[in-house]
Amino acid sequence: MHATGICNTDLACMVGKLPVEFPNPNVLDHEGAGVVRKVGAEVNHVQVGDKALLSYSFCRECRACKSNTPAYCDKSFQLNFGGRRLDGSRTLPLEDGTDIFSNIFGQSLFCRLAVVNQSSLVTTGARSIINVPDVKPGSFVTISGAGSVGSSAIVAAKFRQAAIIVAIDINTERLELAKALGATHTILGSDEHLVERVQEICQPYNGV
Repeated sequence: MHATGICNTDLACMVGKLPVEFPNPNVLDHEGAGVVRKVGAEVNHVQVGDKALLSYSFCRECRACKSNTPAYCDKSFQLNFGGRRLDGSRTLPLEDGTDIFSNIFGQSLFCRLAVVNQSSLVTTGARSIINVPDVKPGSFVTISGAGSVGSSAIVAAKFRQAAIIVAIDINTERLELAKALGATHTILGSDEHLVERVQEICQPYNGV
């Protein structure tokens, strides 16, 4: 891991507002960027040395995933909040073998080396011009598609071939950066018609 961020989701997990296991140790976080050090036997789209950004996890096999709408994955809750792989195994143990609640969003990034579900990983390629330490994790993208977008999220959305990438911020400089990174639309967060503007931008995709 080269960079991680803290989201309100992590804070909510810490105080028990979202489902994590207590009093077991927990490793949280789901916003980050890094370099692939090793790949599993069934991983087919990632190579050692690839620069990568991390996003939410999905099963890739249910109807929603096969329809290219993984945000509605049938197993989304299990994969992102279950604390285990689908087969029930943990990704991180303590030195004495004690299991740690992890695999948050298929990731759990508050560690030097993260064990990541391949569906959570968006690779930019080993020769990418992106300097991984400079890709600061931004605000978590609301999975429905209408949330605040940070630099890592925009790049991830581009590599997932998103047709519309809406960046919303109260800082005009960050909006310009978002546009340079590939945002198709930018909106000031102080716009009193913010919701209506997002709905108008996304209107062609309503019902999809």
